[in-house]
Amino acid sequence: MPALYDEHDVWLNGSDVDNMPTSILEAYACGLAVASTNPGGIPYIVEDGRTGRLVQCGDAEALAEAECVKYTWKSVQPSWMRLYSELAPSDTLLL
Repeated sequence: MPALYDEHDVWLNGSDVDNMPTSILEAYACGLAVASTNPGGIPYIVEDGRTGRLVQCGDAEALAEAECVKYTWKSVQPSWMRLYSELAPSDTLLL
């Protein structure tokens, strides 16, 4: 299983009924981002906006969007610019 997790960046869990899925814990252990629906005990292991993304059961569109939005250019651009500014010597002009 670790090799399979290693081939991916995001773990999507679309359960309608679940208590405490170990697959989410395994995904965390392998460094994957987690987006999940919120049945049963899942909200006890996935905290929306902090340790993953949670959406209502049956909302496939929200589940797909939960991880995609944070990777849009509008979302990542400020962080990239801040990082480049910190890494570039002060006398270097960023083009």
